Amino acid sequence: MEIIKAELNNEGTPVNKAVVKHNGKFYLVSESNKFGLETLIFPSDSEGNVTNWLEVGGSRGVALHEVLANFEGELF
Repeated sequence: MEIIKAELNNEGTPVNKAVVKHNGKFYLVSESNKFGLETLIFPSDSEGNVTNWLEVGGSRGVALHEVLANFEGELF
């Protein structure tokens, strides 16, 4: 898994969203606190534009950097 683009906090940790490439496919990984902490993975293009809003991975109660650290394990 390669991080293509990410927003970073002051410590350099990815926050809010990241675009990743994994096995030749691109994904947008998005963290939200709107209904409690949740980070979801969606198929996207190389710019992070979601191509299908049906999530293909992610978890509740898990931050973006944690999903990125275990990306393959977070895919459904």
